Parts: sequence; structure tokens; C-alpha cells
Amino acid sequence: MRQGGRAHERLAGYAMTTAEPGDVAGRSNTVSRPAATRAEVAASARRAADAAVTAMYAAHYRSLVGLAVLLVRDGNAETAQQVVQDSFVALHRNWRGLASRDDSGDRALVYLWQRVLSRSRCAGRQPAPGDTPGGAAAGPAPAAVLAAMHALPRRQHEALVLQHYAGLSAAQTAQMLGISASAVQRHTARAMSSLHGVLDNAP
Repeated sequence: MRQGGRAHERLAGYAMTTAEPGDVAGRSNTVSRPAATRAEVAASARRAADAAVTAMYAAHYRSLVGLAVLLVRDGNAETAQQVVQDSFVALHRNWRGLASRDDSGDRALVYLWQRVLSRSRCAGRQPAPGDTPGGAAAGPAPAAVLAAMHALPRRQHEALVLQHYAGLSAAQTAQMLGISASAVQRHTARAMSSLHGVLDNAP
């Protein structure tokens, strides 16, 4: 009986040392581990948003400023930069909702395009006669062409810029502007016709 009792004790000790997490031996560790607080979860979400938006900023800031220069009414580089910065602030504020989708990168870029387009509609002043839109940030396009672009009706102007500068398809441009693809093609053709007239008459 004594030998049997010792063997039983040895077996019980072996079972206790090899218990898996969740068994008797491992249960104390899992129960005592504190759950993440709301503040910790919020801080982690902020860090994730900071990192993601910083990466988007590095990848797309310059091209978005170029897009905004062509869209804002005064064609001014400082106005365009403010539009883009405001758009990134809005992206950061709304990142949690965008990040909940698998295509968050694509959705974030579309969100930025939409914000830049929307902000550009009400930013800046109408160019005065003799103004040179855009300055150095406007790219290689001649000042006369830039001025002609800003003189186009809004739909023609936006359809032209979104397709020929941002590289969107007619369907994507239609979604951005809230019109049909055939209307986009119509507006773009009219805009191109107007710009060709400017180029043909340029000295």
C-alpha cells in the first residue's frame, strides 16, 4: 500500500507539471492576466491610424497637391496645399471606419480624391485678369492652358482633371462626380475642344 501511494503521488505531480493552459496548472495564469483597457485599445487604434496616414501622406501628398492646383478656383499652390492637408486631417479622423474593410488602401485613396475635389470647389478665389494660376507647383502646362482650364464650366473642368491628371476611368470619374459615364465623356470632349482652341491660338 505504501509503494502504491508513492507511485500515485508521483503520477499526480507529473500531471500537474505538464498541464496545458486552461487546465488546473495553467488556469491561474490566464485568469490573472488583465484585459486591455479602453484607453489602451484607443491608443493602439490611434497609433495604427498615425502610421497608415503617414504612409499615405508620403506616397500621395505631392500628386494630390498637383491635382488640387488644377481644381481650386485660383490655381494657387498654397491654397492647394491647404486643401490637401485638410483632406489628410479628415482621413485620419475617419481612418477607423476605412480600416475595417479589406480594401482600406484603395478606399482611403478614393476618400482623399473625394475630399480634395469637394474642398477645391469652395477654396480660393476666382483668378483675376493677368493672374498666373498655380505657380511652380502647377507643373509644365503653359499658364494660358491653366487659365483656360480654370475658365471651363465646373463639370468640364473636373471631368478633364480627374481623367487626364488623376488617371481615373470614365466610370470612376462618374462615381466621383455623381453623374453618368456618358456625361463624363461629353464634358471631357467639350473641355478638350476648348483647350485645343486655346493651344491653336497660343503664340
